[in-house]
Formats: sequence, C-alpha cells, structure tokens
Amino acid sequence: MPSGRQQLKAKTQHYLPCVYLKQFSADGLNATRKSKVWRLDPTICVEVPVDSQCSDNYFYTKADSALAEEQFHELEQQYGLIARKIRQGQTRTPEEDYRLILMMFDIHLRNRMYTNQTGNENFEAYKIRWSAFRSEILLPGAVSNPTDAEVLDHLKNSWRVQLLQVNEQFELATSDNPSLWFSIDNSSSLHFVVLPITPACCAVAFDVRCIRVHENKLSCRDTFNLNRHQICHSQGALYSSKKPTPEEKEMIIGEWHKREKPGGSTTDKKWTVNLLRWRGRDHLSFLVEPGH
Repeated sequence: MPSGRQQLKAKTQHYLPCVYLKQFSADGLNATRKSKVWRLDPTICVEVPVDSQCSDNYFYTKADSALAEEQFHELEQQYGLIARKIRQGQTRTPEEDYRLILMMFDIHLRNRMYTNQTGNENFEAYKIRWSAFRSEILLPGAVSNPTDAEVLDHLKNSWRVQLLQVNEQFELATSDNPSLWFSIDNSSSLHFVVLPITPACCAVAFDVRCIRVHENKLSCRDTFNLNRHQICHSQGALYSSKKPTPEEKEMIIGEWHKREKPGGSTTDKKWTVNLLRWRGRDHLSFLVEPGH
C-alpha cells in the first residue's frame, strides 16, 4: 500500500515527463524538477517550475494512481542518464540509443493531443496506442502482437538515432507536444521522429530503409524550421531556456493564429495517428532518401 506521501505524488501525473522538460532549464546539468523554464502561450510569457507543467490530477488513472508512475519510471530514469551523457559529450552505448528511440516514441504516445474516446481512463487509451503502434506502424503485418524482444530486434535492424547540434548563435525550443512523427510520403508509415533534447541539440530517429541523416549539425534554416514545428504542433505552450524577445513572441503568436491545431483520437477499436509530411531537403536539409 503506498504511503500518503506516495499517493499525493501519484495524484499529479505528467503527460510530458519532468526529466524531459528540465533539460530546457537554464540550470543545465544541475536542473531538477523544481528548476524553471520560460513558458510562452497565447496569453502569458513567464518563468515556471518544470513540475508545474504538462500534468493533470490523475491524468492517466485514479483507480490505481501509483500504477502510472511505476509504468513510466524505468524509461524516464534511463532517459535522464542518457540526457546527462549527451550534455557531457559522452559516447552512448547501442542499448542506450535504443532506449532513447523508445523514449521518443513514448513521449508522443503519452501526449494529451490524442482525444480519449474509449470510455475508460487515459492509461487504457495509452496502452491501446502503444499496442496499435507496435503492430500497425512499427511492425505492420509481421505479427499481431509483437513482443518486447521483437520490437527491440526490429529497432536494431532498421532504426538508428543521430544527434544534431545547433549553431551557437541559436537555441532550440520545445513544447507540450515535442516528439514529432514524420512520413516521407502520403502513407500511414512512420519514417522518422524529431525530438529536441536540449537547447543545443535534437535527436532524429529514423528508419534506415527509407531515410538517412547525413549531417551532425543543424543549419540556421533547419533550426528555424524545427522551432516552427514546435510552435505549430504544440497543444498551446512553448518552452525555452531564455525569455523570448518581443519580436519572437509576436512571431510565435502569429504562427499559433495561422495553424491547424494537431489532433488524433483513440477509441477502443482504433487509433488515429498524428503524422507530419516531410517536404524534402529544402525543409530539413540534414535528411536524404536512400539512393540520393
């Protein structure tokens, strides 16, 4: 039986983990869940504690509030260690790269942009998305219910992750919906995922059969486009380590007014995935299709 303190802790359930968002605090390596980040939304621009963001009371489940925390704990803990390695410029192991890719998938699948139409708690909708992702998107037609081992084998055979550094003059922002999934065509196939890791770098996970990354740095245009994606595909909040300038605020709010808000839904029978379409090298220059 959880203690009263554990129950209180499990009441606040984050759909974007604190271990992710704290990487965008100016505290850097010393950041904690109490560190502050700059939040910009259509009405305010203010510094906020990381743990006050991207959560709701019992967002996943009230029936067993400790369950959600236990579900996400191991992967989040591993991500914290990987993010520290990235900040310190240390070499990652292949196993850590696979965990990073899994976290990039998981952050997307946890997001509240997906409307829950299952009639059950959000934790059940999340499990439906994970199951559908594994069998319908990651390993379509392979097996009806892939095991963890089969998923890992597929990642080892077909997926890689590459870090890209920004120019020192610029920074990456993130949002309340930061893991962006892309297709290179009009299908429902997932070909690559982009996730800002810190203000200084992002990760690109990609299916090597369909796309490849040929750079380890972002051009100025790439950085602008990735930040724009974070604006356009956020639920309603952008986060950064520095206070946005008045000009940046005006541009960001203008993008919000023009955009079509991201969506998707989960029923007990179907998951409608939110996929973006890659527009080619003029859009993200670090990517090329095999054979080019």
